[in-house]
Amino acid sequence: MPTNYKVSQAQVVIEVLAAIGTVTVIQAYGSGDDYTTPATSFADDETIAVAGSLTASNGVNLTGVLMSITVDGGTPITTPLYGFTGGVNYFQLQLGILSIGSHTVVATFPRTRK
Repeated sequence: MPTNYKVSQAQVVIEVLAAIGTVTVIQAYGSGDDYTTPATSFADDETIAVAGSLTASNGVNLTGVLMSITVDGGTPITTPLYGFTGGVNYFQLQLGILSIGSHTVVATFPRTRK
């Protein structure tokens, strides 16, 4: 004998929101001047650090969200946003001593829900 099943249904209401724009700024600093002045050229024995800022167009505090830093497309290193002041969060990361040559350092803010 066949088994009969009753009809059932479910629904969910979703809302698609516009993503909030962000702006990322990054600069490099060297140990040669105690990380005082941003630069793009360094001695081969200098320790290099990067620092920058992240601003969301709605001015929200994103402290704690991890920025992703890559050097020459390598494995990402993460560092948290901190120091929310006037709508701007900050980040910094010490990269160490890099090999002689040109290097590309990229800071990426991930798609974040907060």
